[in-house]
Amino acid sequence: MQRKFTQNILAVILGVALIAPSNVFANAGVPMLALAWPAQWLALIPIILLECEICRRALQLSFRQLIKPVSSANLISTLIGIPLAWIAMLGLEFAVGIAGFSLLPKETEIPIYIQYLIFPFMSAWVAADNVWQVYFAFVILTVPFCIVSILIEERVLRRAFPNQPASTIHDFTRRANIMSYGLLSFIALLFPLLS
Repeated sequence: MQRKFTQNILAVILGVALIAPSNVFANAGVPMLALAWPAQWLALIPIILLECEICRRALQLSFRQLIKPVSSANLISTLIGIPLAWIAMLGLEFAVGIAGFSLLPKETEIPIYIQYLIFPFMSAWVAADNVWQVYFAFVILTVPFCIVSILIEERVLRRAFPNQPASTIHDFTRRANIMSYGLLSFIALLFPLLS
């Protein structure tokens, strides 16, 4: 009985939400996952090779011993970690947007310095008024992507190398991901300058 009542209430709320008049805007923006995730997949093989080299130096193992675990760690972090980090940033964007913009009176022009200050929190889904916003949003998103990749890859590599000290795995995983995402950020900022 209670379940049926709850379902009916939800159906009414959904129906009202669908038929209620609202403003519609054509500039829906760009969900950065649609751009960042394919870029991560394209960069996957060079990143695996770079991280294998960093791992080889840290663990004193052969490249052949490292290719499978490092590849697995990167595949998992790209498949699961990138979308999770983006969803977290999107949630942050909604929270900042709802909290910040709901306090402003309607038709208020937001000062440019405030727009610059909140841009990092709004990078999951950008308005894309110009191409640089997209590139800067990509660079900003590399920070949460890097953090999540470190967490995921470290866990996978600790299982792959149980005899290695956890601090060594943490250090090279952190260093390898910072280098990888630093390189991706550099390319993201260099690309529009060269094109």
